[in-house]
Amino acid sequence: WSRMELCDDGRYRLVVYVVDGEGHQLLRYPRAHPATIPPEQTQVWVAPGEELGSFRLEGVEFGVIVCSEIWVPEPTRVLALRGAEVILSPAGGGFTTLTENWQTIVRARAIENLAYVAMTNNIWRDEVGAAMVAGPEGVVAQSGFEEVFVANLDLERVRWLRSHDDSIEEPKRFASIPGLLRFRRPELYEDLVKPTDDIYDFFTHPGGGSE
Repeated sequence: WSRMELCDDGRYRLVVYVVDGEGHQLLRYPRAHPATIPPEQTQVWVAPGEELGSFRLEGVEFGVIVCSEIWVPEPTRVLALRGAEVILSPAGGGFTTLTENWQTIVRARAIENLAYVAMTNNIWRDEVGAAMVAGPEGVVAQSGFEEVFVANLDLERVRWLRSHDDSIEEPKRFASIPGLLRFRRPELYEDLVKPTDDIYDFFTHPGGGSE
């Protein structure tokens, strides 16, 4: 569950809480990449959190990203590199004409990170929902309606895909290229962490004040 919180620094943040079956808090995650929606539409200026969200439960590492954060590839990749095998992505509503692309993004994050990605979303007015659980080799479950569904996740399969290499042999034993997280060349990616002139500044953007 989530709520807007007025934090100690006087800024509002969208905070997601994860609790276990007994109600114990597992994670408090202030969304690191707030939506770039003008404050006149949100009523308050939403500041970013400073950390990515993850927790461990019953031997499984989970990551959490919120709503349109899933459109930013880096947080999901970092969570996967930290060991997350399941990414939880609670989302808002108002997808409307973007619904198909939302679902495509969910599948892309699952495929490229060899992880399960589970997205829920609110259904506003007469729109169709986009809830989905996607794995690296396909969609496990999805629904466009108000309901709760249960999906079985094969975590051993995720671990196999992450620990094996690609092959040209046929028939293939996989539906997603294995070993992707080990293909990386970090020395080539320095531009990913280099500030750019047009980067969106959540603190100094008009309406947000300044540090």
